[in-house]
Amino acid sequence: MPPAEATASSRPRDSGADVSFALSLPRAPAATGDARHVIRRRLGELLSEDALDDVLLVVTELIANAVVHGRGDITLEIAFDGLGVAGVVADEGPGFAPTPRRPGARSDGGYGLELVAQLTDRWGLDDASSRVWFEIVALSGPRIIGKGWRERVG
Repeated sequence: MPPAEATASSRPRDSGADVSFALSLPRAPAATGDARHVIRRRLGELLSEDALDDVLLVVTELIANAVVHGRGDITLEIAFDGLGVAGVVADEGPGFAPTPRRPGARSDGGYGLELVAQLTDRWGLDDASSRVWFEIVALSGPRIIGKGWRERVG
């Protein structure tokens, strides 16, 4: 079943386009692919290939975590203002606290949040929730985060 998509806004602007949307995804393995499809369709023409790849990989990691460790349905919110992408992935679980990897620890998995940290300009968790937010500057040049990005997806 395709994700339920709600469009908050989509209007052209001089520096690009303002686009924001939200998806409701069932907690199932297909959720990552469904989210990637919608992001490509909505942002593929607006972002550089590198920025799009970063957004897709971050969203894939966060949704995969929600599928494996979360509870209930998953929501994805994305906002693009012509300068960067802000997003939120949340599920209905009670929340979690990330635990840093011990140096030299061996595992086949568990590196997703480290990858998220490397690919984003900022990311974090809302206290006592299963709500992870991220911001990625989508233009080349100085990496400056626009004030208010997080508020647009919240």
